Amino acid sequence: MRKTSTSKVSLLTRAAQSSRSMIQNSSRSVSLLINDQNLEEDQRLIQKTAYEFAEQELAPNAAEWDESKHFPLDVYKKAAELGFAGIYVSEKYGGCGLGRLEATLIFEGLSTGCVGSSAYISIHNMCAWMIDQFGNEE
Repeated sequence: MRKTSTSKVSLLTRAAQSSRSMIQNSSRSVSLLINDQNLEEDQRLIQKTAYEFAEQELAPNAAEWDESKHFPLDVYKKAAELGFAGIYVSEKYGGCGLGRLEATLIFEGLSTGCVGSSAYISIHNMCAWMIDQFGNEE
């Protein structure tokens, strides 16, 4: 096993602490991965909605859900009402018809509240997209 230097550990610890404090500051409008200055207004609204949903619906309960192995179906239904369950699905079939950038903004925002929920919703969207793209009317 490789040994990690003390300075690397210290740097990673400081970065993690900095990231946590940025996430906890809900008034920020800048994504953790990209600067929002080049986003269109709709994209900024999508980003803000995802962060707010994560802060209000996911973060307060995420630790308890993990500990009790709870699957928060009611919360996922709320996410679906916001369009987070059909991000890539065409509007013809009830989806949002959004692209990868918008999806990234959504998943990034959701992950600040609960990584597991963000992963689940991401996988759900991949499956829904495949059905939309490759399914047929039968």
